Amino acid sequence: MYPIYTCAMASNDRSMTNNRSETGGKYEYGGSTGSKVDWYSTGGPRGVTARTLFAKSHRPIVNEIVQEQVRVIDAVIVTNHGAGFNSVVHDLPVTFNIAGMDKADSQALIYSEILSTYKRPEPEGKGFDNVYIEHGEYPKIHIKWVNGMDEVERQQRMSYIKSCYLPDARRK
Repeated sequence: MYPIYTCAMASNDRSMTNNRSETGGKYEYGGSTGSKVDWYSTGGPRGVTARTLFAKSHRPIVNEIVQEQVRVIDAVIVTNHGAGFNSVVHDLPVTFNIAGMDKADSQALIYSEILSTYKRPEPEGKGFDNVYIEHGEYPKIHIKWVNGMDEVERQQRMSYIKSCYLPDARRK
């Protein structure tokens, strides 16, 4: 059976003794160099575990990417709303530079976070009802909102206006 090494020395000095002292999450090993090793990066004395790998996940990077995309989409929504539109179609990035995560997983993670940000009710989310992803070679997010009147109210008002038209005989 092969030995399991739980940490690597930062220098060429391979002599490790048992006189170590814990200093803020790091262990200092004795020896000629006294080099410090990040003990938690290797999972501690048990080696690498699922918990330590999850703790080292790329969640902060994902959150940063999602927040940047939300800022860009929000700016497009504000611009379109100011111009009188009630929808936006925005191209989403296809490739994300997240080490240790393949393209499909990073897309699934980031797109689902963006969707939940816009669909989740206020105050936790943005409260949009009509949010969809067009997934293809170039994915797009579609967001619609009520801009003055919803479709039902618009139809009712148009019907009312039509009921108040002058009869054809009076128009001549």
